[in-house]
Amino acid sequence: LFAAEAIRKMGSEDGIFVLLEGREQTVNYVRTPLRFTLTLSDMSLIGKRRAAQRLAAGVLKEVSGEGASVEEIEKALDGQLAMMVKEASA
Repeated sequence: LFAAEAIRKMGSEDGIFVLLEGREQTVNYVRTPLRFTLTLSDMSLIGKRRAAQRLAAGVLKEVSGEGASVEEIEKALDGQLAMMVKEASA
């Protein structure tokens, strides 16, 4: 309800349209006649994106800053991927 109240204050008082983006379960609490939903044609993209985020975050923790070599990055990627596969099979 906080978001709905904030949008009301920002938009209705000055005649400004406010664009709110978020999970459907969250934005459903905001009453508006101007609602649209974006959808993906391939829902597996969400999981693929999340997997890529986890790989990148793990590699960033392992390698040492901007001076990392391609070999160090590849080794870290292989290690993170192996860890993710192990988690998935457990």
